[in-house]
Amino acid sequence: MRLLFNETVVDDLVNLLAFIDQFAEGAGLGKIEVEPRLIESVLRGMRQDFPCQQGIDEASVFKKVANFALYFVSIQPIVRPFPAKVIGEDLANIRNHQNGIVALIIALKALEGAVIHQKAQTITIQHPIELSHHSYVDIVNAISLATPLTGYLLLTVLFEQLTYKTNPDCQYEPFSF
Repeated sequence: MRLLFNETVVDDLVNLLAFIDQFAEGAGLGKIEVEPRLIESVLRGMRQDFPCQQGIDEASVFKKVANFALYFVSIQPIVRPFPAKVIGEDLANIRNHQNGIVALIIALKALEGAVIHQKAQTITIQHPIELSHHSYVDIVNAISLATPLTGYLLLTVLFEQLTYKTNPDCQYEPFSF
């Protein structure tokens, strides 16, 4: 089963809550306070009025994870900021960092092993996306206050380019100017 965009919202809800618990434990955050009804709102919102002209079923994985991440940071299901002693001052100083961090981690994890449909071929994303700490902080900062309306296209392109950076075989043919 995939992390996101499964058959039902309940499947996604169970997966996300389990993933968030595992992430929090692995990051040294212990138990974090999450509002399950707000996670459910994220999962319902990211499906309604999907901003891709072809609709959610035909949308690329990049469009799907971007829409998810933006709904997550907008609805803010993680209630309390993470402690600076665990995540560092650079991240702790970002407003809504806890939702930006988790949205980004979930989106990147959802891209691992995802399938990209290009014309006559299907390609699987083989390698996890790698970021420098500086890029990670900047991306968390950029998405933490973004909305589905204002950030969708830019975040879609960012996820696509980050994927191509560590998975160059997934990229479309280069375009020359």
